Amino acid sequence: MENPTASELIKKLAEGKISRKEFDLFLSMLDDRKQTENLDEGFWTLFAQLVDGDGPESTKGNNLKK
Repeated sequence: MENPTASELIKKLAEGKISRKEFDLFLSMLDDRKQTENLDEGFWTLFAQLVDGDGPESTKGNNLKK
């Protein structure tokens, strides 16, 4: 993946499909104020999927009760 956004990396991380290089890039984005909006978007999308029960396969069954 060339120049992935923080949101894309969060999705890959949640799915367990992130490479070591992408994970290192993700960690560096946590300190980058320019990535704040992408990080917020990615985490809110992931949390919404978990609450709705549409999250990644690895997290299904661990959803919050409504």
